[in-house]
Amino acid sequence: MITNNYPYGKGEEFIETELDVIHSDFKEVIIISKNVVSKKKRIIPENIRSIRYNPKSTLREKISTILKIALAPSLFIHTIREEMNFIQPKISLRRLSIMTQDLIKAIRLSKFVEKVLKQEELNDNYILYSYWFDNSATAVSLIDPKPLVTRISRAHRGDLYMEESKYKYLSFQKMKLLKLDKVICISDHGKNYLESLYGKSDNCFVSRLGAP
Repeated sequence: MITNNYPYGKGEEFIETELDVIHSDFKEVIIISKNVVSKKKRIIPENIRSIRYNPKSTLREKISTILKIALAPSLFIHTIREEMNFIQPKISLRRLSIMTQDLIKAIRLSKFVEKVLKQEELNDNYILYSYWFDNSATAVSLIDPKPLVTRISRAHRGDLYMEESKYKYLSFQKMKLLKLDKVICISDHGKNYLESLYGKSDNCFVSRLGAP
């Protein structure tokens, strides 16, 4: 599970509520948190472990990412081209810059997730779960699919609605909807919004947030 903060610092209280309910359904839950600043850590169930994602890659990791892009230029260029085709005629240098930076960040995060999977010797029968429909979801969508692996992401508001973003643009929404096994919106409105932009999808579901 990839989070922005939980279990560190504040925010994402719904994750805490959700895991209190579902953690017993899994042998183990591993959380990759993007929060590398907050020292305070919330109490989590015994079978949940947290790992901090450190975006400050080592020189070796940076070179590895560059090589991955260089050795698979068709994938990188194809992904960018598909995104540009979708947002026409609203292409701008700003949006091109955003999508390029977002894709590089997603590739770096996907490599980190793959490293964790390798260290944990997880070959199959697990779920990759991005709590947000942002770069984390893009990273999950870039990880090669396997028969017994499910790749999912929730979609809320600021990570879903284009008009909610600073530049009225969120990258790779269509790609994530197509490549992920499930995109789980928290409302019917969110699901209808996605499908109004990209067409009806068998991958799109509604599962509302809840509180005790």
